[in-house]
Amino acid sequence: MTRVEAERGFPLQNIIKQLLPPGYELLPGINQIYELELALAEHRSLSKSELIKSSAYFSKVDGVETHHYRLCAGAPIMIDKSASIRLRTFFQAYQFKTGYATHGLFPYRGKFHPQLIKAIMNIIGVKPGEIILDPMTGSGTTNIEASLLGIDSIGVEASPFCCLMARAKANALKLDSQKLKEYSQRPNEILAHFHGEGRGKISEHIRYSKCSFVDDPVLEDFFKLCYLDAVGYARRRKKKSIEELFPGVLNKYVSAVTNFLLIRDELGLDLGKTTIVEGDARDLSRFESETLPGINDESIDGIVTSPPYSFAIDYLDEDSLQLEYMGYDVELLKRKMVGLYGKGITKVQNYLNDMDKIIKEMSRVLRKGKHAIIIIGSNVIQLQKTLASIIGNGKDNGLYGLEMNMRLDDVFVRIGEKYKLRLIKRFSRPIEGIRNALRTEEILFLRKE
Repeated sequence: MTRVEAERGFPLQNIIKQLLPPGYELLPGINQIYELELALAEHRSLSKSELIKSSAYFSKVDGVETHHYRLCAGAPIMIDKSASIRLRTFFQAYQFKTGYATHGLFPYRGKFHPQLIKAIMNIIGVKPGEIILDPMTGSGTTNIEASLLGIDSIGVEASPFCCLMARAKANALKLDSQKLKEYSQRPNEILAHFHGEGRGKISEHIRYSKCSFVDDPVLEDFFKLCYLDAVGYARRRKKKSIEELFPGVLNKYVSAVTNFLLIRDELGLDLGKTTIVEGDARDLSRFESETLPGINDESIDGIVTSPPYSFAIDYLDEDSLQLEYMGYDVELLKRKMVGLYGKGITKVQNYLNDMDKIIKEMSRVLRKGKHAIIIIGSNVIQLQKTLASIIGNGKDNGLYGLEMNMRLDDVFVRIGEKYKLRLIKRFSRPIEGIRNALRTEEILFLRKE
């Protein structure tokens, strides 16, 4: 009796082989239940050729390597050589989940899980020629993943620094490798342009002036983000100056993008168009933008977004150094940012009022029958204490139908129902980061009726 024949009669079997037909291989590190659910959903939603081009969780289909596998397998680990073994091991484990394309440029706390976003787009059926929206786009993960799938996208963001980050990372996917190589060989000139003599008193210079030797606004944003990353790095290192650190940060950025551009050209990727605008998700009808003055009713084919985790992360504090270097008043920005203004009960009430407006706008711009995906995590204990205070003081006013022990995702479901966004699927994803205050996040699949 052979080993294979003996295994057939043994009760312990490989679950992947039981779930998938022969010829389908999952990526390394797929070991969570939610990942298997998403992989099976991709298998049901996509043809074999589509799985090869677009899937997020498969490495091979009938022996052919998927685009995602090739994008990730050749991607350098975006981490400093002096990092701890624990941190390096973590990033290596996440090579196929987050460490590819331009996602590793300026690693951003609280950002989306890129592989998850790609799978969601596949499952809700957004295709090239359609438009996907993230009304709170943060570091641009939705836009990057949409572009990799050949889908046009719009990202709306209130933070000026996040707008720069999202624009730089998404547009870097389309850079010319020769031009990037040419300009990146002049690190001293790049540093001199952004750093100047002010050592922090250079805000107008960073925000508005252009590199005299760069004729490409995409490269301008790319180098600007790289410089601001070095600024933060110098603050953390303390014993190292920006002058010492900038060449290494620039080399890391250029290596990651150059590597992607090689694979992009090998695969012949037809990237989608990305539009990033500074705006308010509470009102998507108008922006101060020449390229996109506003978003019309029922003009969007899919929405994937993650509202601020207002009970866990103060995003502006995280970005205060970069915002100050760009010339923005952080405290003034906080007064109008969702989840950051007010205190105690008032802060939560403001947040819920703002999310009501945002979800209403999402429904307005979304086509009927299309999907809006909301990914949200919250500090449940802190939230429930605050909700208890709101209910006990009669401050709900019946607006959300709040109940004791409700979770934030339950509140969003209630709000969605008000605006014809019906919940069709909900599941939890464990958050596996090494510094996360949140343990899980909820993924809500809503469909417009």
